[in-house]
Amino acid sequence: MKSFGSTLAPQALSLMRIVLGLLYLEHGTAKLFAFPPVAMFAHLSVASLVGIAGIIELVGGALAIVYCFTFLYFAAAGAGPWSVDALIDRSPR
Repeated sequence: MKSFGSTLAPQALSLMRIVLGLLYLEHGTAKLFAFPPVAMFAHLSVASLVGIAGIIELVGGALAIVYCFTFLYFAAAGAGPWSVDALIDRSPR
């Protein structure tokens, strides 16, 4: 019998990836666009180390979210007609 945690593990990992991507995105927007407003980042220069970290967080967070939803789509849709799985299924045995 599977435990409750093992049956929800894939969903929990997907949710964690989405939330972490959104947190990176939020930190990047706080540093670069002052939204949400954070007093520590009020007079931030983009050329500073923290500004460059904001760019990395903004781009990395967006890419993490896109990656997670792409992975979820592929996991739900299954292998396509040009996949190795489809090629193996068509081969004569």
